[in-house]
Amino acid sequence: MRSRAALLLIVVLSLLSGCAHQRKQVKEPDLRPIVGRVQLDGTSALKPVQIRGHLGQRQTHSLHWIPVLNFVYPAVRLDGDTWEDDKTRIANIYALHGYFDARVIASQVVVRATRKKDGSASRVRVVHQIEEGEPSAVANITVNAPEGLMEVLTDGLPLVVGETFTMDAVEDSEKLMRGRLASLAYARARVTSRVDAYPETHTVDVTFDVERGAPARFGEISIEGLTTIREKYVQRHIRIVEGEPWDGRKVAQTQQAIYNMGVFALVTVSPDMEADLEPDADGVEVVPVKISLKERKPRTFTGGAGVSFTIDSVAITGRAELEHVNSFRRLVHFKMLLMGGPKLASPAIEDFGPVLDFDVSLRWPDFPVRTVDLFVAGGFEMDVERGYKYLQPEGEFGVVWSLWRPLKLSATYSVLYFKLYDDRLDQVDTSEVTATTFDDGYLLTMLSPQLILDLRDNLLAPNKGFYFSATVDAALPPGQYNYVRTVGDVRGYVPLGTPRIVAAGRLTGSYIHLFGETTQIPIDEAVYAGGDGSVRGWKPRYLGPRTVEKDCTRVDCILPLGGRVGFTGSVEIRGNPVGGLWLAGFTDFGRVWAEPEDIASAEQFFEELQFSVGGGIRYNLSIGRIRLDFAIHPKPWTDDVFRDEVIKPLYCAGLDTDECPQDLWREPFNWNIHFGIGESF
Repeated sequence: MRSRAALLLIVVLSLLSGCAHQRKQVKEPDLRPIVGRVQLDGTSALKPVQIRGHLGQRQTHSLHWIPVLNFVYPAVRLDGDTWEDDKTRIANIYALHGYFDARVIASQVVVRATRKKDGSASRVRVVHQIEEGEPSAVANITVNAPEGLMEVLTDGLPLVVGETFTMDAVEDSEKLMRGRLASLAYARARVTSRVDAYPETHTVDVTFDVERGAPARFGEISIEGLTTIREKYVQRHIRIVEGEPWDGRKVAQTQQAIYNMGVFALVTVSPDMEADLEPDADGVEVVPVKISLKERKPRTFTGGAGVSFTIDSVAITGRAELEHVNSFRRLVHFKMLLMGGPKLASPAIEDFGPVLDFDVSLRWPDFPVRTVDLFVAGGFEMDVERGYKYLQPEGEFGVVWSLWRPLKLSATYSVLYFKLYDDRLDQVDTSEVTATTFDDGYLLTMLSPQLILDLRDNLLAPNKGFYFSATVDAALPPGQYNYVRTVGDVRGYVPLGTPRIVAAGRLTGSYIHLFGETTQIPIDEAVYAGGDGSVRGWKPRYLGPRTVEKDCTRVDCILPLGGRVGFTGSVEIRGNPVGGLWLAGFTDFGRVWAEPEDIASAEQFFEELQFSVGGGIRYNLSIGRIRLDFAIHPKPWTDDVFRDEVIKPLYCAGLDTDECPQDLWREPFNWNIHFGIGESF
């Protein structure tokens, strides 16, 4: 008994001493110097960003020194002699790009800062001096393939005789040939490559060996990894039919379709390479297909906060979102969003107040077939605009039909009630107001069909592709207003010879047709232009009909009114000079007219368009691409109707219009700043 007690005491003391030692280690500061930069000198064929990501010794991110971001981008410290081993890594990276003579002729660690206490290095820079040498070109490409397949396999290969050799081109050629063989029913075809380099002549010979195997057809389909999701829902998205000839394109389509269900974190569709197959009497293999799945967490909760601002407005909002992706085990997607905070819509304290957005939605995909989704949603919105505040409860239900992954048709029926509160719309000059009305409480019932064709490569920051949408909002009885609003939106993105330079363009148009006894539309339903995502040199909603408050105590006395016809466009050049940094230059144009009759001719339409120009910077973060734009509409380009002297001096804030000397008033700002996540379009 005593021996057991003694042994137990020894174990406890050992654990305690180990914990104490561990605590002591945690408290000890890391005295290794921070690597501020890994500098690569002598590079021209490759950009430093193509090399740094593959090195053992990394550098500290340039945004590390911003306190709120150093938890995302922690300091990178000097890791022993790893920087010396990077000499070999750099040479290998160059070899993969056809530079077999490349070498690092010198490497060193340069001290950039020291500690006052002991003089040791606190910050360093690692410098590699590179000699690239001459690139090697592809001299010969040999494809050893069965007779009859040579032309199919070699047409349009990424690897080209006479061009600089890269290993990426070899791997892409292998992948292309395997895909073509798979589309010809060769499920287990193999393509291997051999590279023979001749540094003395700067040439490379590449040989591909093709083993097509026996032709195949789809065999039994097995699904693994399901726990809470029913197999019948996955079966609906399988494009493969057992017994049909093998087609690699259908394998890829099946993988994408299952992933698009939104309930799986990982989807793999592939032939069962472990199966021991023998060709049948016709020489055809029956190849089983294995579908491996990993389900997403059914419930997720996210939260955060953000700030949005323009030249004269700012909003601070908190956000909480609850999501369930497989409610009732029927793929029903439930989402609840709560977002709110204070907003200042203008420099006047009267335009300060709370904003709130509460939404609850249910989306039922695959009902009754895989291409149709049903949804129902409800919510409550409270917002602050210049000159008024409003409340808006709303409910809607609808259907989405996905004819093709990028092509969607939808129809929504919605009911909303709009109520103004704390407004000053009775203080405006209504003598020239024609299109809009200041109704402070009305009911709208609306049917909204929409068509979307989205061929962009990235939703938030596209670099290539095309987008088109057409929307019709028909306000029908029993709502108090009857009109039809049509909106068209076209966007295009084209790389200019390289993915690092992109030309982007956008055109949008809106028109509201009135019918029945409706002669005006509510001010919140009108067409507007100006601001981010529109003509950026103008404040939000300012590029169109507007009026002035009569007894205005604010510095800016303009109240946008909107109209029934609007048109905007943008042309933008985006360049990626280094890393995640993007630079952009753009011009925007557009206008809103109160009535269609205000446009007498096509010539007048183009003459009255207003232009702005600007530029901006973007940076790719883990949360997405952040953007800062500055734009201006030069006064010589601006129509006189937008140049009224309606801005008071700052010291006149709080004074009535008659109390501020008229000769001190000036024109509105002709510039604007925008900050956001993702591109403007």
